[in-house]
Amino acid sequence: MACKQHFRPREFGFSHGFPGDFVRLEFGRPLLYLPWSAAWALYHFIWVCLEGYWWSLKSYYNTLDWFRQLSNLGYTVLTAFALVDFFIAFYSYCLAPRLAHAEPEVMQWYHELSWALYNITITTALSVTVEYWAFLSE
Repeated sequence: MACKQHFRPREFGFSHGFPGDFVRLEFGRPLLYLPWSAAWALYHFIWVCLEGYWWSLKSYYNTLDWFRQLSNLGYTVLTAFALVDFFIAFYSYCLAPRLAHAEPEVMQWYHELSWALYNITITTALSVTVEYWAFLSE
């Protein structure tokens, strides 16, 4: 009977009872989420910029060809997720600190954006891995 409850049409979508879970660590102090997300966002942003720069140094490649590779596109989406995640954490802890500790009933649009980017990132990573090992490996 518990499974029947979760497969109702209203359960599919971006609804979660505690939106504050998107800006908190599962363990430890909740405030540590902000430097953790900042470190990951900075790391991914620097790495994707360096990849684009190194790609542009190769004269026989067109600059926009970098986005045609699914792995590069997936990493760009991962970087976008990390940046959005950091900005949401920064907003929640620094600009609107009362929202970080309150438990509103309704998901905000930025929590839904983060959730959607997370799902796209995970699906792309799985697709790239399966396609690489199925088609490109020897």
